[in-house]
Amino acid sequence: MVNSAVAAPVLFTILLSIVTTFLSLAYTCRSDILTPTIRGPTPLTAATAAPVIRTTLGYIILCFAFFMFQSWTKLKTHAMLKKSAKKGDTPSSFTSIKYNLSSRPLKLCLTGDRTVGNLLEQSLPFLLSLWLHASYVDVGTASRLGWLWLFSRAAYPVAFHLGMPYVFISTLPGYAAIMALVGPVAFKFVPELRMAHKLVIEGEL
Repeated sequence: MVNSAVAAPVLFTILLSIVTTFLSLAYTCRSDILTPTIRGPTPLTAATAAPVIRTTLGYIILCFAFFMFQSWTKLKTHAMLKKSAKKGDTPSSFTSIKYNLSSRPLKLCLTGDRTVGNLLEQSLPFLLSLWLHASYVDVGTASRLGWLWLFSRAAYPVAFHLGMPYVFISTLPGYAAIMALVGPVAFKFVPELRMAHKLVIEGEL
């Protein structure tokens, strides 16, 4: 039997510590974000790849923050339903809440699920684009765009809970960051794109 009334505050404390770690890392990386010192395509070594490695660490920390947040939404919802249940009624079990088996609309749980779901949906394009850009275009720009993606993603739980159109505050900057990361890579390695660009510039297309 899960004691959600006790577990929810404990998990929330863990969540806060992870968020604090994420913000501390972002502060430590402020020079990567504001004034990157490494420019242009550079062979990736421990020194040259440091900014984008720190960005990747930020991604990992954010992942675990979202995982903790998802678990907290389930525990918090269970605790609230137990507290609000009328005497003699049987509240929804923790299992039914955790696995979305409850017939009741649970907005907080949906927020937790979509926060993690949307993160995982975007993670592969983000990580591939981040490291391709760092490897073949520019480490400094990759790091800055990576942090833009992370900050936009960090806003997703609040934006989703508020609903449309606020969710676009989180998603659109994230999409733009990925496009800005992958675009120069595609332009560099797909000759047809360069040819089309040249034709457009010359007014022949």
